[in-house]
Amino acid sequence: MGITYRNIKGAPLTSAEVDANFAFLDQRLNALERAQERPSGLISIEQQDQQLRFLDPSGKVLGIAILPTPRFVPKGAWQTTQIYEQGDLVAHEAHTWCATHTHEAVDFEKEKSQGLWRLFL
Repeated sequence: MGITYRNIKGAPLTSAEVDANFAFLDQRLNALERAQERPSGLISIEQQDQQLRFLDPSGKVLGIAILPTPRFVPKGAWQTTQIYEQGDLVAHEAHTWCATHTHEAVDFEKEKSQGLWRLFL
């Protein structure tokens, strides 16, 4: 059994031929699904550098997820007219602050009230 192609047959397919094509494809797909190695389940999660590795009981890696890495850049004392990017750290009023969004510094208290700075230490 195989697939009947309209262009090879040289005529439109009958309903029976279309059904036979779908039956053949379904049979082949089921055979592939049965033959595919199936993991027996997730047994552990390991962290290796910036990756999470998901393992099955045999130790085979089922998948990998890359962990986001925060970027913190010390910029010294807060200064007006400076462009600060998300993750920049500044010293202001005996604390360390982290920029939550890229912005140009104008007034620290106003920027803080707008959520542009978060207390870091």
